[in-house]
Amino acid sequence: MLIVKLIMVPLALLLLGIVERLHGPRLAGWLSGFPVVAFPLLILITRQQGVHFGTAAALGGYFGLVPWLGFTKTYAWLSRSSNWVLTSLISFLVWSALAVGAVALQSGPHWLQILPLIAFLAAVFSYPRGRPSDEEREHIWWGLPVRMAGGLW
Repeated sequence: MLIVKLIMVPLALLLLGIVERLHGPRLAGWLSGFPVVAFPLLILITRQQGVHFGTAAALGGYFGLVPWLGFTKTYAWLSRSSNWVLTSLISFLVWSALAVGAVALQSGPHWLQILPLIAFLAAVFSYPRGRPSDEEREHIWWGLPVRMAGGLW
């Protein structure tokens, strides 16, 4: 697990930073949704703890989509009109409330397992659409190393 944290996370952040510089924030944001951290963790957890534990962990990750989508949707809407501090605070509060609900629903009846898929589809069709930016942005030389170091937390 330590190898994933010390190598995979900083490497993923480096690659996403390079993609963002070359192709923009839309592609980098889209790629950041891939399970580059969760996938190796689930494999290691399953090998270490067994199939039943790994299955429960994967189901938890699947239900974890709901709070993540709530956070990103809240952030996307609020960032259009509020400052980043208020936007972040409210988005984290939404994430927290949805996380508590997702944990409770995870152990409920099997038919509830459709909820993350419904949340995903609803999010895809209701996210605010912004105009793509063609403006050139300055990238500071120390930005990527700081992101990589931040990923170690």
